Amino acid sequence: MKTIEDYDREISQNPNDRKLYNERGRAQTDNNKAIEDFTKAIQLDPNHMGSYYYRGIAYYNKGDVDKAIEDFTKAIQLDPNDAEIYYIRGAYFSRGKNDFERAIKDFDQAIIINPDYKQAYEERGCEHLAQKDFDKAIADFNQVIRIDSNDAQAYCNRGKAYREKGDSEQALADYNKAIQIDPNEVSAYINRGVLYANESGTFAMAVEDFNAVLRIDPNNASAKKGLEIIQKIIGN
Repeated sequence: MKTIEDYDREISQNPNDRKLYNERGRAQTDNNKAIEDFTKAIQLDPNHMGSYYYRGIAYYNKGDVDKAIEDFTKAIQLDPNDAEIYYIRGAYFSRGKNDFERAIKDFDQAIIINPDYKQAYEERGCEHLAQKDFDKAIADFNQVIRIDSNDAQAYCNRGKAYREKGDSEQALADYNKAIQIDPNEVSAYINRGVLYANESGTFAMAVEDFNAVLRIDPNNASAKKGLEIIQKIIGN
């Protein structure tokens, strides 16, 4: 693997080689230095999609969401058939801007390009869940499970949607499946524990789930809070 010093030497000998700036940018651990390298690569070749792609990631990691989105928009203009670019820009709209509508549009386009894009269905499902559009969320998590039937998080997310929709039985089945697939899936235990405590009043089983979480993650605040609430309710 080449070091930054290796790239420095090569660039000193080939100062107009766009590829070397891109490679050094990807090797940088400092986002500002990475941005400088990708910017130089873009100056040398303004039509190279990858330079905008990687500079966009560096901008996002630096916390400059607007510039990150600008770069991914330019990358899409250069390569409008790359599903991953839409997916990442959608994630930036969602996490960096809380822009549900634009995020959904990008996830939609990613899925049009690649109908088996698991992460795009997953992100879109989470957006629908956050917007309380439970049927659409369930449909997306169904697609995740179609693509990967061993995705424990997908079952957990679908379980959340079913529970919010009022279908506790299906929610419980999904939480059970998530735990069967991954016995260390903390969120499934948390959500099942909450369901046991709040909807069926099965406090002993809720306590078991919250304790299971603490065995996996001894500092988990949600599990501790759940146990504290149950103890107050049952008076122990």
